[in-house]
Amino acid sequence: PFAQRRVERSLPPLASRLCFAWETVPGEPHKLQVQRVFNSESPLAVGDRIIAVNGLPIETPDMLETVALRSETMLPLTIERPGFKEKLDLEVPLSGNPVHLGLSWREDPVEPQAVYITRVVPHSPAAKAGFALNDRIYSVDGNTFAGRDELLIRVQSLLAENAPLIRFEVESRGIIRQVQVPLTPTHAPGRDATL
Repeated sequence: PFAQRRVERSLPPLASRLCFAWETVPGEPHKLQVQRVFNSESPLAVGDRIIAVNGLPIETPDMLETVALRSETMLPLTIERPGFKEKLDLEVPLSGNPVHLGLSWREDPVEPQAVYITRVVPHSPAAKAGFALNDRIYSVDGNTFAGRDELLIRVQSLLAENAPLIRFEVESRGIIRQVQVPLTPTHAPGRDATL
């Protein structure tokens, strides 16, 4: 058990790509209010209320993080600013690289034809599909793989082809299941950089 815990050590969480802190507006669930701005180059100001992201109205609070994950370097926002009657359309800079799948994995030296999950990025397609730390992947789109590098190449190829979804055969706590990860770029198109 000690060796297993050491080998299956999870990766630290990724930092948010958003350079501002926000909270939901009480009584207005489709608006998010900016609380702090961490990037001096950002056009956002404290008190701004975000009403749309990438041209889509805010449906849930996690929509902002979901769209930010997949966007390239800038995030289009529509805001209401105190003292202004008109809505403003802004381009907000993002930190880090786009994340289109939301998984990191390692190869198990004892079982080289499987990998185990070391990170699941919150709000990512993989997280929404139900992946968890230490899940094991045995196949992708019905095909087994020889090791982590082959799996990486296959997944990157599917992402490059703009596949609408990727199917994985996954073991979770001894139970084998099929996990479908939808990848339709409904919010932000782009190339995958980090998986």
